Order: sequence, then C-alpha cells, then structure tokens
Amino acid sequence: MTSYNSNPRILIIHSDYPFPPRGGDSLAVGNIMKALSDYRKSTIDLVCYGRESNIMQNDKYSRLFLIKKPRRVRISKMISSLLQGESYIFHRFFSDEMHSLISKLLSENEYDAVYVEHSYMALALDFSKINPSKTDLILSVSVLEFKAWERRLSRGWIPSFLKEMINVLNRRTELNLIKKFSIVLSYGHEEVQSLKDLLPSANIYHLPVPFECKDYKKVLISSVPSERLKLICLGNYAWFPNRDAIAWLMEDLIFYLQEYSEKLFIEIIGENLPPPLADRIKKFDRSFLQWLGYVENLDSVFDDRSILFVPLRIGGGTRLKILETMCRGVPVLSTQAGKEGIGCKDDAIMVFRDGASLKDHLDQILQNSTRMFEVAKNAFDYIKKEHSYENVIYKLGTILDRTNQQATESHALYDCHSNP
Repeated sequence: MTSYNSNPRILIIHSDYPFPPRGGDSLAVGNIMKALSDYRKSTIDLVCYGRESNIMQNDKYSRLFLIKKPRRVRISKMISSLLQGESYIFHRFFSDEMHSLISKLLSENEYDAVYVEHSYMALALDFSKINPSKTDLILSVSVLEFKAWERRLSRGWIPSFLKEMINVLNRRTELNLIKKFSIVLSYGHEEVQSLKDLLPSANIYHLPVPFECKDYKKVLISSVPSERLKLICLGNYAWFPNRDAIAWLMEDLIFYLQEYSEKLFIEIIGENLPPPLADRIKKFDRSFLQWLGYVENLDSVFDDRSILFVPLRIGGGTRLKILETMCRGVPVLSTQAGKEGIGCKDDAIMVFRDGASLKDHLDQILQNSTRMFEVAKNAFDYIKKEHSYENVIYKLGTILDRTNQQATESHALYDCHSNP
C-alpha cells in the first residue's frame, strides 16, 4: 500500500452525491473527502447515484461518475435475491450500470484505496479485480442495516415467520459483505463494539467524522432568550427512525409540549415526510408547530433561542446532525437512542426518556438562565477536541499504518512457512 503521505489515489463509492449533504451519511462522506483532499492531497474518484441537475460542483474530487439510482421496488431483483438466499433489502440498491463502471475503473486505474460508504453499496464491487496487497479495501458502516431493520420489523404487522426470514437474510448478507474488507470503520462507539462482537477477527476501528467549527455560524448563547424557545427537529424522513420520531412527537410528546405553547414553538425540517404526518402537523397552529421541508442553509434556522430536539425511539448509527449542531454552539435535547454513537459526556447533551422527563428538562432550561449555555459550551468543546480534521486524519493514518503492518507481517510469516 502506498503511503498516505504521498498523494494517494482513492476510489470512493457512495449512495448519493454528498454536496450539499442531504443526510448524515452524505455529510460524513463529504467531510471525509475534504479531510483526504485538503490534508493528504489525495486524488479522489467519486462514484455515486445522482442526477446532473442536482449537482453542485465541488473541488474535493478529481473525477465524478454519476449513475441513475435504481427504482426502490423491483420484482425481478426481489425474486432473484430470494433464490440466491440473500437479502433484497441490500440488492434493491444494486445497479448493473454502477457495477460495470466500477469494474472498468478498477481495471484501468491503480487505486491505493477503495472506500465504500454503507455495506449495501459493497455489492457494486467486483472483488476479483482488487489486489488486497496493493489496495486497501475500506468499508464505512454508519449503521448496521440488519439491526436497524430488526427494530423496524418489530414494530410492524408482518407475520413472525416472515420477519424471521427477512432478519436472517439481512444479517447473513451484511456480515458476508463486511468480511470482504480489510478495514472496517464506524463513526459510533456502540456500532464498533457490535461489529467487534459479531466479527472478532476483522480489523474494526472507530473513526470520528471530522468537523471544522469555523465552517458554521456560531450561536453559543449566554442566557435564556427573551423570545420563545425554538425546538428544531431535523432529518431526512425517508429514513424510518426519523419518521418514527415524528410519529412519537405527534402521538404523545406534543401534548406535553403544548403546556409550554407560550414559551416555545417547534419547527420540523427535512424532506420526505409522509403525507399522514404532514396532515397531522397542519392541524396545529403554525405559530406553535410547522413543517418547513428541506432547508439548504441551516444558518437561517439556528439562532440564540434554538434547541435541537431529537425524539428518536429507534437507535443505530450516529446522528451526525447532532454533531453538526454542536459545532454551532446550539444545545441538544435528545433521547438516549439519539445520543447513541456519540462519545461525549452527559453534560454535553440533555437526555430525556419520555414526556415527563422532557418536561423536567424544559423546566430546568426556563428556570436556569445558564443551562442552555453550559450544555452548548460542553458540546462545542467536545467537538473541537475529538472531531477536528487534524485529529481524524491522524487517526485514519494510524489505522492504515497498523493494518498494513499486520498485512506485511502476515505475508512474511506465510513466506517463511512456504519456503523453508
């Protein structure tokens, strides 16, 4: 493997074009690309799903290859996946066009590393075209898909035998894909531990997502604002844990929050909110609750009365929108499921369990003029220390050097036994 200090050539494969980011995974990939480009002068080829009309050009990659995203539901692919004993949840993202393009790129270029975001995108690789002694195969697992689907199916109406079959296929497919990579990275501490428990012999590491706080408009309030507090729910609601969070808000938490209608209001930001949830939101006075849809520039949303509100019930992965909010100096009020994967202490995020504990936190905020500032300051300091670009690039370099050293020792041991 070529040293990462000597302008490495890297192929990055992702499910969406990450500029501007429309979700946490795109935010992570975009920031990793920036770190590799700016701090290690990497030459990056980016392959992803997307459309030319949605592209905002960026200088973090050398070449961009866009592929039309396959339809979500394909009966033929569903049948072929079942016949192969594999998960359609993973194969639904497979594209013959992307697979052919990546095979061509691997044949024509000598990459120092292939970096894949999401285990299901690994299906696009032809592993036979990659020499692991020359190319690092890196998989970034932001969330274990099979575990997320287990949680989702546990709340559904699907018959038990079908749930079990889907869960078995998801687990088998994902773990078999992960095993093919020489290095597995995850942003969340819990996800890393789960991966190590499942695959004890794999090279699995925690790698924080890099952030530069100077890239964000800093809020960091000094006291409770005189105007009403603004609770902000933020996410892409195509992701079912985010949809479930808004469902819980509308079914339960909203009634606790209505008691504070003169002291706070709620803004829901993000695209793909299902019509039934959007219709329920419309029944409330817009001065108390409204859905704004997708907002490209969040600087216009966060101000000195804002709190990021994360009512997640289904965990898994790391909520990068929380880390991004910490960069702004905005306090976060979240469930434990929302905080999952973030290694900060409890004084950097306010954690609630239910409607009653949510009220307790709001009372503390309204009664203690420094509460919001203290939480936001602790969060801001944590981000600057643990998620700086310099820290993340140093840690990635250490991971790669350690893995390559292990590979070298392994080859030497093999040669020793093979050639007495």
